[in-house]
Amino acid sequence: MFYYYCYCYNNNNNYYYYCCYYCCCCCYYYYYYFYYYYYYYYYYYYYYYYYYYYYYYYYYYYYYYFFYYYYFYYYYYYYYYYYYYYYYYYYYYYYHYFFYYYFYYFYYYYYFYYYYYYYYYYYYYYYYYYNYYYYYNY
Repeated sequence: MFYYYCYCYNNNNNYYYYCCYYCCCCCYYYYYYFYYYYYYYYYYYYYYYYYYYYYYYYYYYYYYYFFYYYYFYYYYYYYYYYYYYYYYYYYYYYYHYFFYYYFYYFYYYYYFYYYYYYYYYYYYYYYYYYNYYYYYNY
């Protein structure tokens, strides 16, 4: 008559449970049967957590580079507008400077021109009247 017993045991916090007949080989059959399914689910959860952390770090680095991309984008346009306004004011004052420079240049030029012809006609009429009086007085 065959009797069987079932028991579980702990091996490194891994619990095994199987049933076994006395004096027969089925004991090993059930043992390896449960052993096989135990490791099947063990590797199943192992790869599950593996891909879980894989995608976790994947999205982590994705948002990491995403963040630095917009960080770079932000400072790029920051310095772009910074230099834009810098050169804007630079040329603004530059052209105003030359504007006033040429303005005063032409101002003094015409000023000089005006007084030149003023004295020119002054001496011309002076010479003219001088000769006129000289001629009629003699």
